[in-house]
Amino acid sequence: MNISKFIFVITDKCNLNCKYCYVKKKKIKLNNKTLNSLINIIKISNSKKKLLVITGGEPLIEYDNIKKIINLLKNEKNIQISIASNGLLLNKEKLDYFKKNKVNLMISYDGKYNSSKSRIFVSGKDSTEYIRTKLSLIRNYKKICGLRMTITPNNSKYLYKNFKELLKYKLRFDIQPNIGIIWNNKNILNWINNLDKIGKEYVKLYPKIKIKTFDESLIEDNSNCSLGKDILTILPNGDVLPCNFFLCLNNKKRKKISCGNINKKIYLERIYKWSKFSIKNKKTNRICLCLDSQNGEYSNEILETNYKLFEKTQNIKKNVISELK
Repeated sequence: MNISKFIFVITDKCNLNCKYCYVKKKKIKLNNKTLNSLINIIKISNSKKKLLVITGGEPLIEYDNIKKIINLLKNEKNIQISIASNGLLLNKEKLDYFKKNKVNLMISYDGKYNSSKSRIFVSGKDSTEYIRTKLSLIRNYKKICGLRMTITPNNSKYLYKNFKELLKYKLRFDIQPNIGIIWNNKNILNWINNLDKIGKEYVKLYPKIKIKTFDESLIEDNSNCSLGKDILTILPNGDVLPCNFFLCLNNKKRKKISCGNINKKIYLERIYKWSKFSIKNKKTNRICLCLDSQNGEYSNEILETNYKLFEKTQNIKKNVISELK
């Protein structure tokens, strides 16, 4: 088995109820058998470099089990562990532990300026100010921490202002548009104009700051999509999916595309067949561009607007990378 990237959904529970989240909450329970099977398949993979991304839900809800995973993999020299978190459960003790064990964290933060209030608690209260109070602590852990900003259509007009705010934390960060939803022409234009402005400023600031958005390794024919290649998405009960975006599907649809279970058998041929997937008349195999993130249904309108967004974004990235050379 030559899998290099393992996305482990350690829980689908979350302390937030973000409007754009595509993970369907199934209350799937984690058990020790799945943890042990996860460690085993990572170790037996023939890939020279391996990445384990622990995500959710909110993965830090399972902090004790995360520590178990880190401890079981501590002697593996060719693996990097990364955690995708909303950051609300972070404290100095956890950050010190992750720093000691060289575990990276990518923390979701969409910026101070927004109109849609997408990152909310179950009560409906906005979480922005809560995470901002954590950033003063997080910024002291630059070697392991980064920020990820997801831009919704309504917030695209604030992109540059939020970029300027991110700069003061002096952390590496990533900026990505919210896909799996409809973008109108006005919002696409807002995104493109602001991203282009950011790109030009980034050329002047590089390498003092690092923005993953403009990483040259991410500019490929299919926008670095690993669908059907060297990636597994693993659920808390051990079920395997070919892509984490399929978490937007209901149970019935998930079963149709299931690639087995790490506690029983993984059907690699079912994963690899997705490498032949392509979207008709589009130069990409990114299935996330054509699925409605809220119901998992194919949407031609979402495909057309997301692909337009994707193409224009790729062009800006290529221009920035060309300027950096």
